[in-house]
Amino acid sequence: MITCQQFVAELQDFLEGSLGEDRHAAAAEHLAGCRDCQAFADSYQKVMQMGRRLPAPVPSPRFLERLKAALEKKPPEAAAG
Repeated sequence: MITCQQFVAELQDFLEGSLGEDRHAAAAEHLAGCRDCQAFADSYQKVMQMGRRLPAPVPSPRFLERLKAALEKKPPEAAAG
């Protein structure tokens, strides 16, 4: 059996199905018997679903210019050497 703290730490991996078989089974067992973690997991999934529905941010042209300029600069260590 795992603790609530362990469950929360592994929740994303649990939902993605990327836990090992034993850890997944332990997390599923914990979730089945813990109302607090059931509520947390439900809230987490709702927040993630809402986040996926948001439009992708569009950077301003000025941001892209500044990013390109920053990437083209040499790091201070390379300039000094």
